[in-house]
Amino acid sequence: EEAQQAQHTHAYDMVRVEVEPVRDYMDANGMMNCLGPSELLTRVKCESLLAEKRPCIQRGDKVIASRPGDGTSRWEGFVYIVTHNALLLLFGTEFHTAQPTPTQMNLSFSVERLTHRLMHRAVDEVRLSVAWPSGSAASAPSADGDTSEKLPDEGETIAASLRASGAELDEQQRRAIGKLMAPASPPVPFLLFGPFGTGKTRTLTEYLRIITGRKPPGAHVEQAAAGAKPAASRGAKAGGG
Repeated sequence: EEAQQAQHTHAYDMVRVEVEPVRDYMDANGMMNCLGPSELLTRVKCESLLAEKRPCIQRGDKVIASRPGDGTSRWEGFVYIVTHNALLLLFGTEFHTAQPTPTQMNLSFSVERLTHRLMHRAVDEVRLSVAWPSGSAASAPSADGDTSEKLPDEGETIAASLRASGAELDEQQRRAIGKLMAPASPPVPFLLFGPFGTGKTRTLTEYLRIITGRKPPGAHVEQAAAGAKPAASRGAKAGGG
């Protein structure tokens, strides 16, 4: 998934795009933010770049700027803000002193890897006795997307009702919800994983719709960090972006 995200991010590389320094910007709440006297951001207008488009350039991603036709001068910076029609980039002061205003630059983007490093570290350091309680391995549901695997009776009933309802879900999504809803003994965690655009959020949204009307034991809804979408958990976790 990390390699796929890097490939998607490089698709936003720009050639001979005009950049300009700015000392203020408007945030997502419509508030004007003014920088200090020695602070500058670099604005890149790009009408086709949408902040909510997935996958997208994200805050913290690395950007390399170079002059067109000049392979020797390169400046490294970071994505500071993504809006619906512009990027605000953060470079060192030497970048602005070396350029006329405005100027054209080539921009190349790469993924910010801190999030992935933290995910890898979490997996490496996980206490298996907590994540996978003793005795759960034999009863843990398969996560390989095999649509021929037999679901528990209650899970099959849920999957069948989703087929009949006409919900915009494919068979793997319906069966994933069936597994989430079927009781496991002992209780086991679930990992919902997949690359961009495979329907993880849609699957959890449908799961939420079901449990708000019929709450299984131990199920609860959590609100993640500010600005994030709600996630359902009964040992359920979304991964893959």
